Amino acid sequence: MRPVFNSPLDPFEVVPLERTRYPGLSHGDSAILAQHLGLFRSKPVQLWTSVPCGSCPDDLSGATPTDPCCPTASRYFKRLDAVLGFTAGMLLAEVKPSAGYRALGQILTYRHLFRVQWPELRSASAAILTDAADPDILGLARELDIQIHSFPGAVYAPLGMPG
Repeated sequence: MRPVFNSPLDPFEVVPLERTRYPGLSHGDSAILAQHLGLFRSKPVQLWTSVPCGSCPDDLSGATPTDPCCPTASRYFKRLDAVLGFTAGMLLAEVKPSAGYRALGQILTYRHLFRVQWPELRSASAAILTDAADPDILGLARELDIQIHSFPGAVYAPLGMPG
């Protein structure tokens, strides 16, 4: 699939939006992502899944997320479950059946690493797409500009993006 707009993520495969299974995601996470994709007011125009961010472990020195030193290296990278490209910006997403403090810590870490790796995409918003979220993390997520989208879901308008 050809990219709709230019992005530093272009070396990674753009994934068709309508699928039953997304590369790098479990069957359950793929189903959750597919359900959530239909709930955004403005539909994503591009989708990348299992996007590496951060550094490679020392035993794979020399590898970077965009140029792994060997095929098996990819399993060692920290990976965002999905990056959604909208005409108005990007959304970094972690997909979880249920989201609690670990999911919040994971998306915070990945957002930071993503912004370090690709400073030109610093304005990307971040979200957790989930079936159910622990109510105890909702206030903190708001303070940290992390969106939590859980079912039963309304129509989503990502932060900083028109609905």
